Amino acid sequence: MPGRSGTHATEQAKIVADFQALHPWKSAADVVRLFDILHSYEDVGLSPNRYGSSDVRTFDLTQLDMATIEETWMRVGGGIIKGPRPWNMLISILFIKKSRGIPALSTFTVWLNQTYFKDPGRATRFLDWCKDVYSWGKMDHGYVALEDEYSLKNDLGPGRSVGGANLKVALPGIYWANFFGPIYSKWFGDGKFELIETHLKERLTDGGWLLVTRPSVLEYSNPELRLHETGIIHALGREAFFEMEDPLKPTKSPDFSASIYQFKELTTSPGARSPCPGRKLHPAGDRVRRDL
Repeated sequence: MPGRSGTHATEQAKIVADFQALHPWKSAADVVRLFDILHSYEDVGLSPNRYGSSDVRTFDLTQLDMATIEETWMRVGGGIIKGPRPWNMLISILFIKKSRGIPALSTFTVWLNQTYFKDPGRATRFLDWCKDVYSWGKMDHGYVALEDEYSLKNDLGPGRSVGGANLKVALPGIYWANFFGPIYSKWFGDGKFELIETHLKERLTDGGWLLVTRPSVLEYSNPELRLHETGIIHALGREAFFEMEDPLKPTKSPDFSASIYQFKELTTSPGARSPCPGRKLHPAGDRVRRDL
């Protein structure tokens, strides 16, 4: 793995795509639609072959019927999805329903071996995969980056939290691919997005924006490209982003609870992301359901 300087990517490095939505995916129909989407990418190795309630408790999909998957999804609030070798896709999904003052939150995070992206055609298909996941989850924000790149821009060190992990405080930075949902297009203003010049810019079907900053996710150490990403932060507004150089600066975020989005002045005190779900289900009718 690369060190904190982030100058090299190794064969073992992971690409992470992380999406957040401040509403729960609480319908069993959500998981049915998700699996339909994922299975449509079997030709490029992005179709799942295992599912379960935690990383150590997943089962071959051929052993599971859809009713079992739906039950697990609802009981654990998401789950773990895995894909076959050689790309070793791992997806962690967690949603929390709004309850007793705890706000709704949904996270969808996928890790993939970085060697997958050495083929530009596969990289393009992965971006399509991400767009489908974004649309499925009605995401508020998402990014795709080398995992160590994210750490360089957000990890405050041992015993401390992760900088841009909470959308209600700040955005986590700009990376290879950046998804801004409709709340951000309204809050920043479409005019700012329209003026940004970057490798690829796309208006998404829900009114959000996709910004791709460079040809390959693996080029994160290029100084010119990193300056370009900093320029996008300045164009949209530094006050909206966590920055490692000034981790305690005041930040702003949209008011996710309002129908008309307002500025909220906050002092950045970001918290770490929720861990992968790992709760056991209550005993069910057959062995597979009990083990899930």
